[in-house]
Amino acid sequence: MADYLLFLLFTGLRRQEVAALKWSAIDLNDLSFTLKDTKNREPLTLPLTDFIVQLLESRKVVKYSESVVSGNLVE
Repeated sequence: MADYLLFLLFTGLRRQEVAALKWSAIDLNDLSFTLKDTKNREPLTLPLTDFIVQLLESRKVVKYSESVVSGNLVE
């Protein structure tokens, strides 16, 4: 749960956007992620901070599902 809150804090995303975030939307090579279903219906690509990259890389090792939140950030 703490990582979920940190992800919200460091990205500024809405709770629903984080809940819907899939691993396929995250590009760790380009250090970015893309939201396809935003409030204004326009796709949005945002950069990943070093802190969030480290958080995602450590969580991806124990990946449980395609969803970032249910599989790795909320335990």
